[in-house]
Amino acid sequence: MNPTRRIAHIAGMLLAGAVAGCTVPTAGQQPFAWPAAPWGEGQPRDVAEFNANISANEAWARDPLWVAKELMDHWGPDSDDPNSDNPGLWLPDQRSRIDIEFNSPQGTDAVHVTVLRAGFLDDAVRGDATRIALERRADGTWRPVAAEQLNWCWRGEVTDRFITGLCP
Repeated sequence: MNPTRRIAHIAGMLLAGAVAGCTVPTAGQQPFAWPAAPWGEGQPRDVAEFNANISANEAWARDPLWVAKELMDHWGPDSDDPNSDNPGLWLPDQRSRIDIEFNSPQGTDAVHVTVLRAGFLDDAVRGDATRIALERRADGTWRPVAAEQLNWCWRGEVTDRFITGLCP
């Protein structure tokens, strides 16, 4: 897929996710709300193998949001990471939110991308949060330097916020 079509494709996915997340609750139904995420306490995720396979010629490697999407897909169900039960970035009937934090308003060489997902078809895990730290290299590509993941559980003692570790 050429870079222009890829950008249009991801823009369409983001728009579809935003529209899907804008539902109006019916009478008696609580609006959807994301819980807080205690960053710095999450399960570390490996980014070394992903970085080793990025080519400076990849157009997507020049966009931090696209790099985050590719990394989430890398950790998807076909991943070789034995600790990954990540279904990839997009699922039907799933709520997703992506936030990006720059370290300065004038432009930056470091960002944090946070991916929040909920609506998993799992009896234990309701959703998860992944925070990816990225740095821009001299060749203009963005590379993840660290990542961590938290889980949001359906059951157990803690169901109102993200937790470190596995859901019961």
